[in-house]
Amino acid sequence: VAKRRTIDIEEQFHLALDAIRREWGRRQCSREHRVYQLDAERMLAADGPLCPGEVGLVYFDPPYTADNYSRFYHVLETLVTYDYPPLERRGGALTRGRYPERARRYVSELSNGRLVEGAFRRIIDRVRELGANLLVSYSLDSGLLLQRWSRGGIAEPQARFRNLFRERFESVEMRETTLLHSGQGDSNRSVREVLVLCEN
Repeated sequence: VAKRRTIDIEEQFHLALDAIRREWGRRQCSREHRVYQLDAERMLAADGPLCPGEVGLVYFDPPYTADNYSRFYHVLETLVTYDYPPLERRGGALTRGRYPERARRYVSELSNGRLVEGAFRRIIDRVRELGANLLVSYSLDSGLLLQRWSRGGIAEPQARFRNLFRERFESVEMRETTLLHSGQGDSNRSVREVLVLCEN
């Protein structure tokens, strides 16, 4: 932690911007590309910006845990929105992470044990309705949905995970690999990650 706090954030930010500029200069960009700042459900909603037949593949990398992701990405989001959000205070002092006030933080249903399965189903359903294929990356070891099923007595949560996609897609292929994950305060630990490719 002490080593991380010695990093010059401004210098790293400018180095990252320079890397983006170099990459941008190497590639020819299509003027047809569009960028949206929406959560997954609003992006995929029937009244959202995507039309059936317009999208070939949706890549879905949902949160794995109940952690509030706004703690990890709030700086990037503030840079994009450029909105100077009021910061959270405790005892009159700003929090160390300089987090936006709780009311300004997005919390996904995919990070809520009671709501995660329903959120998964809605996204799977909507991708199918768009006529797109779906590629999902998820942790078999720390994925909240699989953990919830395991704690609920489901003997084979991985099989149930596959069947969740088979309900809506004709072809479902799962490929498993081992990765090293780092979290807050923990070092690299080995976890099983799965890629699920769902095709119509």
